[in-house]
Amino acid sequence: MKRAGKFYPGWKMTWDQHSAYFRLLEGAYRAQGKTTAADKEEMRKLIHTRAFGSPISAKTIDHMKMFDDLKAECLAWSQPTDVDAQKRQVEMPLIRLRHGILEKFDSATILGLLRSSRFKRHSLEDLDDMNEKDLTDLRNTLCARTAGEVAVPAESDLAGEEHAEPAPFEDERVPF
Repeated sequence: MKRAGKFYPGWKMTWDQHSAYFRLLEGAYRAQGKTTAADKEEMRKLIHTRAFGSPISAKTIDHMKMFDDLKAECLAWSQPTDVDAQKRQVEMPLIRLRHGILEKFDSATILGLLRSSRFKRHSLEDLDDMNEKDLTDLRNTLCARTAGEVAVPAESDLAGEEHAEPAPFEDERVPF
């Protein structure tokens, strides 16, 4: 299949995540000795339920937190003794936030906000000590302060969601 855009067609995952999804599941199946299609399907549903709370369609798994949750759950099944890998995966939302901030904003702008009375930090290395809420607040504040200066993703880069044409306006008001 020819790659068109960032996301696998009809899915909310990137092309690489789409491939990784099946590799991760296969690793979990192999580690747990699942060989029949029925056993694999039962395990897939169990992994989805533990990661998302219900056995959802793989097509609805987004390329950010949901994929991270799925990967963490698969690693827990396929590498139960590799606690370091599991811990890194649990921290992935923080890693994504840190990298996103450092990629999208210049150091001077980040440092100016970090050193404010709101964040009370002193260097870019302090990003490693911030929790998810503080990093999200920092990112959102940076976005608001630099509105128009930061590249906005193209519509083709959005999470694979289909965009339908809006329905024509029909006035359904009933006269009184």
